[in-house]
Parts: sequence; C-alpha cells; structure tokens
Amino acid sequence: LPHRYSNMYSKLWLLSFPDCLRVVVSSANMCYHDWHSYTQVIWIQDFPKRRSSSASPANNSSNTVTTTTTDCHFRDELINFWNISTLGIPSKWIDQYDFSGAKAHLVTSVPGYHSGLDLNKYGHMRIRSLLKRNVFSTPLEKQPLSSCYFQASSIGALDMKWLEEVGASCFIHVPETRARNGLKIVFPSESTVKQSKLGARGAGMIILRKDTYLSPKFPKHLLCDYNSNQYSQDGHLAHSKIFVHCDSSHTAQWMYIGSHN
Repeated sequence: LPHRYSNMYSKLWLLSFPDCLRVVVSSANMCYHDWHSYTQVIWIQDFPKRRSSSASPANNSSNTVTTTTTDCHFRDELINFWNISTLGIPSKWIDQYDFSGAKAHLVTSVPGYHSGLDLNKYGHMRIRSLLKRNVFSTPLEKQPLSSCYFQASSIGALDMKWLEEVGASCFIHVPETRARNGLKIVFPSESTVKQSKLGARGAGMIILRKDTYLSPKFPKHLLCDYNSNQYSQDGHLAHSKIFVHCDSSHTAQWMYIGSHN
C-alpha cells in the first residue's frame, strides 16, 4: 500500500470459473464467526468470458462515469483498485471477461490525499460523482421526508463538519446543513446488544467508544437503533455496512454495501 499507515479493509473476491469471473463484494472477513454469528451483506455478479479471445475493450483512461448498466468503467475501477492494493491483475487475464453487463458501480477507497481528477474516484466522493450522473423521476433531495440511512458496525469520532461532507455526497444540490440532517446513523443500542442472539459477549465487532459518544460534538440526534430481532431472524447483530437512500414513501432509490464504517 502507498502510505506507511495504510490498511487493507476491503472484502473483495475474484473467483475464476471455466466460463465466467465471479466478482464478490462482502462485508464479512474470512473467518468463521463473521459468517456464522453476524448479519452481513454480499453482492455477487458473474461476468462471462468474451466470445472471441482476441476481443478486448479499448483503453479508456477517462474519469467520466456513465450511468448505463453497460458500464465498462466497472473494469477500470476493478483494475485500478487491485493494482494499487496488490501486485496487480494481469491485463490479459482480466480482459478475457466481458464487464459490459455490470449491474452496479464499484466504490473503493485508497489511503492517501486525493486531488484533481482523483478527488471523485474514491469513497463518498465517488458516490457523489455517480449520483450526479443518475436521473431520478423526482430528485430525492426535493422530496419531503427523504432520508439516507447509514448502518455500520463501528463508529468513530464523528462531528457535524465531516457529516456535512458525507451528506453533500448523498443529497445532491442542497445546502449542507439540510443534507447532514437527512442522514440517519443506524447502530445498536445497549439494550439491543444485550437482547441479541449472543448478547454482550458477541458484540466484539460492534464498536463505539464511550468517550466518543459522550463528546459534545458527537451527533447523538442522528442515531437510530438497530433492531436485531426485526432485521435478523435469529437476532444476530450486524457487521454489515450499508448506505440506503429512501424516498418519501420509504422506497430504496439507491444502495451502497461494502466495508466502509
């Protein structure tokens, strides 16, 4: 990784089959307890091999993001992230597969400071750039009661300044003060943890420091309780990370799943 204090936190699998490449994005680590004892999210799509072994996509270095389901930028984002985070993907190998039918966009994060064209390539700024290019029948930010829910298993030292940035990425073309108040942070209360399947002893990956919560800057008014008995048949706590933006009828309009706390 490019920086001294960098960490790899993504959960990305590339599974090669004779006829396709399976791309898997999950919130679960590769350990028994993650898959057995916590609620997780997982996204899967199979990308077929190209009909002709000689066919390969044109080299596209543009930072423009399209909004069609035939988004070849999926391939570019996959290669960019993998090359930065690992020893890289052999181009001849990845170009065996056809990514034109991608049903989602990749949202990755890379440690470091970003500017220029790279500013909109990673993290919540990537979400912002994608939403600016999508067209909804009625803009979400103009709908009354439109809310964006963020569920995570770990919450850091949040303050309203940073939440304004994130809110501006979820609510396009609205004042940042309105945007930040449209965010709802879903996190289990102490009571929910105690009543969950494994109780407090199974909450090792549910993290919110006491001094962080008690800080006068912490946005307690944005917290919503995660009801594990309602959302999980067995009452398990969630290690998932989800952004979901609902319209005024509480219908999901877009969703992010992955590893970002």
